[in-house]
Amino acid sequence: KFVENGTVTGWDDPRFPTVRGVLRRGVNLEALRMFTLSQGASKNVVNMEWNKFWAENKKELDKDAKRYMAIDATRHVKLVMEDDVGENEYKLTAYHPKDPSLGKRVVRLGKEVMLEQMDTEGMVVGEQIVLMRWGVVEITGVQTNDAGVITELTGKVKPDGNVKEAKRKLSWLCCPQIPGTVGKNSHPTTIPCELHEFDNLITKEKLEETDNFEDFINPHTLATTIVHGDVGLRNLKKGEVIQLERRGYYRVDEPYVGNDRKPLVLFMVPDGKSKAMGGLKGKLAHH
Repeated sequence: KFVENGTVTGWDDPRFPTVRGVLRRGVNLEALRMFTLSQGASKNVVNMEWNKFWAENKKELDKDAKRYMAIDATRHVKLVMEDDVGENEYKLTAYHPKDPSLGKRVVRLGKEVMLEQMDTEGMVVGEQIVLMRWGVVEITGVQTNDAGVITELTGKVKPDGNVKEAKRKLSWLCCPQIPGTVGKNSHPTTIPCELHEFDNLITKEKLEETDNFEDFINPHTLATTIVHGDVGLRNLKKGEVIQLERRGYYRVDEPYVGNDRKPLVLFMVPDGKSKAMGGLKGKLAHH
């Protein structure tokens, strides 16, 4: 019925609890095998057990999920650095904080960077924040609109700043370059990405024999967020699973092919929790 009436796109729809569906959503094969064995011959799989499964799946994915960052394309705030930062300055950082064997990646620095709008709420002059993979930055200026919402910030790097004392540890990216203004020695700083979140097709945890499933169909099972993604994401292949820091784990459904009209498509992998991993709220419940 779900396939026939168009509620899902097919048997491999990531919202569908089929093998093809959960694999497309980012299930690790070893985690799936262990979960299947743990169920034995039982046909009754309750929602709590699925949450446990997603939590175990997360543990498997975390072992080799490379770390990147992404910033909301429509809800972000520009931070202008007062320091003399060149357009081709960069830092090398580990792909994984606990596994140096996965190698390192380049993090582009810049005069203007983007922060998530929700991360800037309540920022004041003199506050010190941490730009992950860069360092401590002191806020030197705050601009707001008539509604009191922060629209732009200025700041400067504090080489002697204390990372542990800073209350905000934030993801960020260099502002995208405007087409036609990129110098011959410049490099792209971001690529366009679509983040897809999914929710349960049925709103009731367990249907009874007398229930009509159509009475419990969830009308809101898909949400999409357009983001600027770390330029390193352009090299990912279909099926790879990565972590967008402070957002969660994602599986590549459609790789980036170098055309900004066709963004990289990432599917969020459930982690068994109801809240986002690092303070960046999604649009749907996380299952």
